[in-house]
Amino acid sequence: MSPEEFGTLLIVGTDMGKKKRAPTGSYDQDILCRKCDNKLGVYDNYALNFINTSKLVDHPTGVGWTISNVDHKKLKLFCMSYLWRASITERKEFNGVSLGNKHEERIRQLLLAGDAGSPDDYTVTFAKFNSLDDSAAGVLFPALTRIKGLNHYEAYLPKLYKFWVKVDSRTNESFSRVSLGATQDLFVHNKGDFDTSVEKSIMIRAAKNSQ
Repeated sequence: MSPEEFGTLLIVGTDMGKKKRAPTGSYDQDILCRKCDNKLGVYDNYALNFINTSKLVDHPTGVGWTISNVDHKKLKLFCMSYLWRASITERKEFNGVSLGNKHEERIRQLLLAGDAGSPDDYTVTFAKFNSLDDSAAGVLFPALTRIKGLNHYEAYLPKLYKFWVKVDSRTNESFSRVSLGATQDLFVHNKGDFDTSVEKSIMIRAAKNSQ
């Protein structure tokens, strides 16, 4: 299978049999696949639709929103495939993602089988920032972080969405309760004002350093 175009944030091959070097050439500016019709492209297209069409409803707790009519399986498989592709590419921008052979192979097998696993299996949680213009922000590269002592990778999507994928055999009940697939509606945590966030400061510094 030849490499597909996955945009500037995730430019990696989709051959699930072996590690591939990132292709060279010109790519779309979007981070999600527009053209590919392979197995992973189905999940990319669903994630793009999710970002562009989801309706946020205020959660009674006031700490986030809910989104109904979410295909939890497709969205979780997108998140897993995003992380897997970031791990196998040799592009230096993704040096912060290294799943190791065990997780790479396990996720590869789950993707091949179209199996998103249980909510505790590579637990995925979502969040979103607030902004008057949610299309103006850039997107940061994924990186490893620790939340309540557990290993997670955090990744960013357009329109100020953010998600975490747990890569730890241990579980945390508070995360499991609000994770993708745990309830009928998806819970999205409110990360607050983007304009005062650490993420925006990082993006501004990166833009200045690139000039």
